[in-house]
Amino acid sequence: MEETLRRPTCPHCASYRVVKNGSVQGRQSYLCRRCYHRFLPDAKRPNHPPTLKHRARDLYQQGWNVTAIARHLGVAIPTVWKWIHRH
Repeated sequence: MEETLRRPTCPHCASYRVVKNGSVQGRQSYLCRRCYHRFLPDAKRPNHPPTLKHRARDLYQQGWNVTAIARHLGVAIPTVWKWIHRH
């Protein structure tokens, strides 16, 4: 029985234009040809609910600083920074 080779989609832009791109600690890594994001298909990424992201933006608009928001919501400071400045 022949197994079909399934390449993962890019976690950054959801593109199927993905190619193998070396390995990291013995695991196959991939490169997205659309956004050039390099990733591991089995890497666990936290999936924060949209309500948490909206809450962070609301707190920022109320005058909270990024560090206080991160502590209050229990997420990393860079995560809060991205939520606020990407939307």
